[in-house]
This record gives sequence, structure tokens and C-alpha cells, in this order.
Amino acid sequence: MSVSRLVAKNFLILLITRGIVICISLIVISKTSHYLGVEKFGEYNLVFTYLAFFTLFTDLGMSTIVIREMSANREKAGVILFNYILIRTILIAISISSLLLSIPFISYPDSTKKLIMLASLGPILGILTPYETAFHVSLKFKYSIITILIRILSASLILLLIFFGAAVKELVIVSLIENITNSILAFYFGKRLIKAVFNVDFSICRFIIKNSWPLAISTITLMIYLRLDQLLIAHFSGNIAVGYYTASFKLTEQLNLIPVYTAMVLFPLLSQIRGDSLDRFIRISNLSFKYMAMLGILLGVILSTLSATLIILIYGKEFLPAQSPFKWLLWAQMLRFPNIILGMLINIMNRQKIGMLNGIFCAIISIGMNIYLIPLFGMTGAAITSFLSELTMFFLAVRVVKQDLTDFTLSPLFGFLAAGISGWLVISSMGNRLSVIFILFPLIYFGIVMLLKGFDREDYRIFKEFVMLKRKAVYVS
Repeated sequence: MSVSRLVAKNFLILLITRGIVICISLIVISKTSHYLGVEKFGEYNLVFTYLAFFTLFTDLGMSTIVIREMSANREKAGVILFNYILIRTILIAISISSLLLSIPFISYPDSTKKLIMLASLGPILGILTPYETAFHVSLKFKYSIITILIRILSASLILLLIFFGAAVKELVIVSLIENITNSILAFYFGKRLIKAVFNVDFSICRFIIKNSWPLAISTITLMIYLRLDQLLIAHFSGNIAVGYYTASFKLTEQLNLIPVYTAMVLFPLLSQIRGDSLDRFIRISNLSFKYMAMLGILLGVILSTLSATLIILIYGKEFLPAQSPFKWLLWAQMLRFPNIILGMLINIMNRQKIGMLNGIFCAIISIGMNIYLIPLFGMTGAAITSFLSELTMFFLAVRVVKQDLTDFTLSPLFGFLAAGISGWLVISSMGNRLSVIFILFPLIYFGIVMLLKGFDREDYRIFKEFVMLKRKAVYVS
């Protein structure tokens, strides 16, 4: 099977499964927000945001290094997996202990503190989830059906609890059930692909830690400029503002599936290809960046135009004040489309340290701007900060990639921007009608992209292979 077919097959599997999960998630978010109201919905999400600042220490970028090394050294995959699980178990113990010690020092209500302590059991119950790395290394993404089954179970329980008038505590318990179920299924199916070899190898542990520490700092800084805003909003504006902001964030983060799953499929493949053929590596890198940028701008224009409709449809008119931060968060998310691909390339090229420094710089900007803008503009100030942080990260990441890949090109991006702006002007002038948004705008967008030569022969060859089902491989050595 050619590289293009393999990428397409795995990406479509992930896209379909995640698409189903998103539909389920949107139903749950809608029902939960209506049931809890703005303030309680804010508290419910604040619990998991606070927890996330500690659970990020349970991986610290190690999974990226582990997948890369297991893909390149399949004969040692079992030993690497076992030592990764060992390190992660130790980190879980340290992280949860730190969280529990921090509880007396936070100013949240006692009810929120108790919910955080309850939710902290999640990482412990999900201790075997590292077996999911076997799916990535083996390129067996059909096992992502597990995610659908787990989300159906979780959604059913939440909807059932809402029907019987349950409290926030019971909704948090559902997340614990979800974690332990995911852990058990990941272990059951993952061990069929790669069996962990029970061999404590300190050299492997040192290698994983040594190579992942730049990613660890990058992960921490990423969490700071993605989630710190919610804690600061809670501090400056209270749970009601957090409820509105979280409502916006929950919608926009669903779009993360496209670049994240693209990177998940490409990462092990490109890790192998880079050592065999630099030319193929560059071509695939250029194409993945181009498609993510193209899709990001297309979705950004469509969804920002429909912002009020989406919020009312999902949350109801009570959450309409969330429209302002939604637009800024949406465009921040659209920047993450190419940014995630750039970050993947930086990791494959073993430039994690530079990526770490980029993350630190963006985190510092984010902290400063949030502290300044949230008191002035509230939740909208936090959303603006997210957009500017992602924009800064884009330019920094491009600079790193261009240093190693001189043939990496940004030229299609300008055509996509011109097409997006032109289409948006047409939509605005015609009153944001749905027929214009979903029919005329895509025609204008892709028409201008083709006029500006945003597509080339490589794209047409891929189209023939994917759509017309021709067997000829797109990428040849």
C-alpha cells in the first residue's frame, strides 16, 4: 500500500470515529450546560481544568518520544513500552500527591475542592492507557472504535444522571468510569499488537527522560497559554464568566481532531521516511501543512459567521454572551491546524529544545497579556490572548522548520488567505445566508485557490489515487 493510501485510510478511520465522538460530546455538552446553568457549568469545567495542570506531569511529552522510538526500533518496542509505563506510574503518584497537597491553599469553595479531589482518581484509574501507543506504532487505528464505545457509555450515563436530577459529583464520577474503562480496553487490545516486556532498563528510562524533557517543558508552557486563562477568569470574574468562556472553548476544541489526528497518522510514518528519503519527507510535510492551512481558513470563515447560531443551538440563548470569546478562540484554533503539523515536524527533526524555547516565550506572552487584558475585557481578553499566542507560535515554528527544511514552502498560504477574505466579503454583503455560506462560499474559496495555483500536480495525483481509486503510488523513491 502506498504512503498516501495508508495515510488516507488511517486518517479517515480516525476522522469518522472522532466525528462520531464529537457528535456524542456535543449532545452531552448541550444537555449538561442546560441542566447545570452557566455558574454550575463553569464550576464543573473548572474542576477538570485545575486537574489538567497536574495530570500534564504524568506524561511530559514522553509519549511522542516513545512512539518515535518504538516506530524506528520495532524489535525493542516491548521493552520501551514497559519502561514508559513504569516512568508514567511514578509520575502519576507524584502528580496526584502534589494536587492533594495544593488543595488547602486554593481559594475555591469547599464543594469545588471536594470535586477536584474526587476527579484526581482519574489518572490512577487510567494507569494502563499507555498501551494506546501500540495502535500508533502498528498503524492499527481501527482500534479507535474503542473511543466510540467508551464515549457512548459515558454519554449514556451522564444523560441518565441528568434525567434523574443528579448533582455535579455524580457527573464527575462518570469521568472516573470512563478512565478505568479506557485503561482496561487499551490494555486488552494494545497487548495484542505489542506486548510489554517486563525488563527494567535504566538506560531506556534515561533515554526517554533525556529526550523528552524539552517536550515536557513545551507541554507545560502549552498548558499555561491554553488553560491558565480559565483559572484567571475564575479569579477575576467568577464562575459565571468561566461558564461562558468554557462554553466557547468546548466548541472550538472539538475541531482539534483534524490536525491532531493528521499528526497522529503522519508522525510514525514520517519518522521512518525521514531516514530513508528526505525528498519524500519534505513533499509529505509540505502537503500536510498546506492542507491543514487550507482547511483551517475555510472552517474559520464558515464557523465564525455562524457563531451566534451555533451557541444558541448547542447551549441556548442564556449562553449568547459567549459569542465574543468564541470568535477569537475559533481563530486561535484555526491557527493550531498548521501549528500542530509544524510542531510534529520539529519533534521528528529532533529539535525539541528549540520547540521548548518557543513554548516558553509564548507562555510568558500569554501570562502577561492575560493578567493585563482579563481585568480590562474579561473573558474576551483571554480569548484575544489565545489568538495572539497561537499567531506568535506560528511564526516561531515556521522559523525552526525552515532552518532544517529549506524546501518547506509557505506560498500556498497566501492564496488561502486571499480566498478566505474574498469569500468572507461575499458572505457579509449577502446577509450571512446559509445557502451562501455552505454553497457559494466553498465555490468561491476553492475557485480562487485554483486560480492562484494553490493546487499542483502532486495534489491532482493524490486526488486520482484517493478518489478515483487508482493504484499507482503517489510517492515514489
